[in-house]
Amino acid sequence: MRIKKIEELHPGQILGQTLYTEKGEVLLRKGVYISSFIISKLQESGYVSVYIWEDSMEYELEDVIRPEIRQKAINDLRKFTNAVEGQDPKRAEENMSVLRAEVSTVVDELFNQKEIVVELVDLKNVNRGLYQHSVNVMIHSVILAVGLGLNKKEVEKVALAALLHDIGLVFMPTEIFEKKGPLTPEEFEKMKEHPKKGFEFLRDKLNMEATTRMGILDHHEHYDGSGYPSGKKGEGIHLYARIIAVANKYDSIISDRHYKKAMPVGEALEYIMGGGGSVFDPELTRIFLRKINPYPVNTLVELSDGNVAAVVEVHPNFFSRPVIQMIRGKDKGKKVDLLKENNRVIKNTL
Repeated sequence: MRIKKIEELHPGQILGQTLYTEKGEVLLRKGVYISSFIISKLQESGYVSVYIWEDSMEYELEDVIRPEIRQKAINDLRKFTNAVEGQDPKRAEENMSVLRAEVSTVVDELFNQKEIVVELVDLKNVNRGLYQHSVNVMIHSVILAVGLGLNKKEVEKVALAALLHDIGLVFMPTEIFEKKGPLTPEEFEKMKEHPKKGFEFLRDKLNMEATTRMGILDHHEHYDGSGYPSGKKGEGIHLYARIIAVANKYDSIISDRHYKKAMPVGEALEYIMGGGGSVFDPELTRIFLRKINPYPVNTLVELSDGNVAAVVEVHPNFFSRPVIQMIRGKDKGKKVDLLKENNRVIKNTL
């Protein structure tokens, strides 16, 4: 499968992944042929890109959790957020019970998959970006927590904190939260209040357990003390927050924003690696890098020497150095193991 921007689609292509409406109903099923009408429908529905199946690409990527579970988590989070925004603690409490059950389902899906690796990039829908982001952060946080060796009860607490890590944004001024561009220094100072606002609401209105609340309060703290809201550092930052910080930043930088393009997965992982020990917990950074494969089989890549190649094999512990088959350039047809040829590096994906 290949990710294609909506504007790159043309009739006759085959959809590679089932898509859903905002209500969680199936919009288009995997395997349908793309038409001009469908392209217009995707644009109207807020999709930015989709997976397209290509006959020559037999390797099918799969989500780490079932699509229906992911979609239900998005919808349940929306209902909870609406209750919080409407200042309705009773309805929020009812919806919280649903969220806890959803979190338990997600953890059940992932907990026993100790060697799980993420290859599929979740396709963002601009109409529900915040909810999708929060669900992605939950999924990546669970994978990281399992990789760290936390027990199931702890993983569930991490998952709930990750799912609700941005709930404090509900209390931010609309003109700042929905601004289509970078924030001014003054606006950013205001936005920095959202972890504390979320923490306080969950403490005062829903009496959430302290460890989960701390995951929300500290998720923008940096390992070197340069974060906010309190400038905590090292292990003074709650473990759950240190986990969420990695997952949150990763999903943020691989997502399109109104004022910036999404970063390719390979570059995003380099960013996370570069932040290990400064922004992020170094041990968690190492674990996370072992859980994301930026170059699945059949990914097209451009190399530093100008050749274009397709990934044909992946080394489990060295995702950044796969085996590739040259398909364009002076070495066309040559098979290369990048783990053995250090003079070539992947420049970007195509």
